[in-house]
Amino acid sequence: MFHQKKLSGALYELNQRMIAELVQLSGIDGNELLINQVCRSQREGALYLLEAILLDTRDWYIIRPQASSLGTSLSQELVKELNLSGPELLLSFLGQLQMESPTPDCLEKNIPGVNQL
Repeated sequence: MFHQKKLSGALYELNQRMIAELVQLSGIDGNELLINQVCRSQREGALYLLEAILLDTRDWYIIRPQASSLGTSLSQELVKELNLSGPELLLSFLGQLQMESPTPDCLEKNIPGVNQL
């Protein structure tokens, strides 16, 4: 959708980063609730995924049964790495939003607590 409409900006960048991260996750699916949220969203699907990664680190995903325990172990490590990269993904997204904002203090005025980040 972003490509077809030639959209850019913070949501586009987050979407691209999330796609790049997700293609590396072998044997992992989102849980049903997350999949429904992401699929219903027109543009904010990556935000729902980022929110789940940050706030629901144990339950946002389902590891598909693998033929060997090595595959499951690898999948768990990949999810762990993605979960650990969540804060960096959020800060990068906020940085992109800040660049698009009409004033330098726009995010600080409109998002309570952003200064603490």
